[in-house]
Amino acid sequence: MTVLPEHEVPGPQSRTAGLEDAALHPIDAHIHVLPSAAGWERERLVAEDPWFATCHAHDERILTVPELQTSLGDALDERVVCMTWPFADAGRCVEGTEVLLNELHGDDRIRVAGMVNPRSPAAATVVDNFAHRGVCALGELNADAQGWTDHLDELAPVLEAAAAHDLPVVLHTSDPVGHRYPGKGTMHTEQLASVVRILPSNLRLILAHGGGGFPWYVQMPEFATVRAQLYCDLAAMPWLYEPSVLPLMIRSLGSSHLLYATDAPRFGRRRTQDWLAAAELSVEEYRDILERTAASLFHWEFEVSNHLG
Repeated sequence: MTVLPEHEVPGPQSRTAGLEDAALHPIDAHIHVLPSAAGWERERLVAEDPWFATCHAHDERILTVPELQTSLGDALDERVVCMTWPFADAGRCVEGTEVLLNELHGDDRIRVAGMVNPRSPAAATVVDNFAHRGVCALGELNADAQGWTDHLDELAPVLEAAAAHDLPVVLHTSDPVGHRYPGKGTMHTEQLASVVRILPSNLRLILAHGGGGFPWYVQMPEFATVRAQLYCDLAAMPWLYEPSVLPLMIRSLGSSHLLYATDAPRFGRRRTQDWLAAAELSVEEYRDILERTAASLFHWEFEVSNHLG
């Protein structure tokens, strides 16, 4: 299987032609990556981690560091935020992050989000250490994979530590309705509301996969005080929603609170940008989603473009 075929340049009939010609630095805010070091073989992880096995039992792909770098090639206009898997084993989370930081050191196109299991008593200390190592965020935390659905008291110190270092937190979410799929999980609106209620006032929370419908609930008065802290990434959204959902999300949260993300290699650049293009957004909205929101959240220091062409 070719790694990330979506990163090939689309042909002339592609609906993304306007975006491909744009003078942008798109930032893919959500890609899971495994270290290439010994001990991180996919087969071994399937045997060790139940949630990893659930999501990869049928030869589903997950990239290694060399595969991610190869997929980007010589591109100077693409950026990626990568993260390891949300392992139940806290040691795996820490080691995976450390190895990714080492393997990707010096590659300015790729930044690493730190992974912890909030159930670990040392999780908040680990966040402190990650911040000093230069991670750009924390996550993608996953309550089902890591076993903290009923232990929000253990999540709270992790959120506080992330907020202290101005690290956004990426949280796996899913819709309570719609088709079932391996790894969907149960972080639905009711559970998510419980997490939102314990957010530190200065923490930015990124709800993965469109927020599991939560963008509609943020208009409730109960969530008015945290609305500005919530963001959504668009990882896997072409599989979950029609493009017509994007204007609705923008109306609820604003385009400056949405992040381009692919969850590659399952959903790569071409499919995701085709889906974005079909929404027929404004120039400014595309700029926010593809580039500016992530550049601000992750403190990515490069020249953000001021036009789409």
